Amino acid sequence: MLPSIVLQLINEKVKSTAMRLLVSEILYKDRNAVSLSDLVLNFERTEKSRLFRTLKTFEEKKIIHHIDDGTGSVKYALCADDCDHIHEDEHIHFYYAPSKAQWV
Repeated sequence: MLPSIVLQLINEKVKSTAMRLLVSEILYKDRNAVSLSDLVLNFERTEKSRLFRTLKTFEEKKIIHHIDDGTGSVKYALCADDCDHIHEDEHIHFYYAPSKAQWV
């Protein structure tokens, strides 16, 4: 059975390039929100702009959504299968502030 993100690529008529399939695999396996910098670490050779364009395509097709967790680094996460694609992100994202030695 194909992972739901691959089915979404097919359903949204997104061309399944090697890069898109690799990024979708990372997002599917990780299950956590990842930043562009996190993704870059998974590739020995690739341009950051290519990864960014892949993320933007996925976001435009409502396959992923972005999260601002307050750290200054935008993160991306898969949309749930039952997602209504209205991403207000009204839930709280916690992060650790080492300079303050506390959770914010």
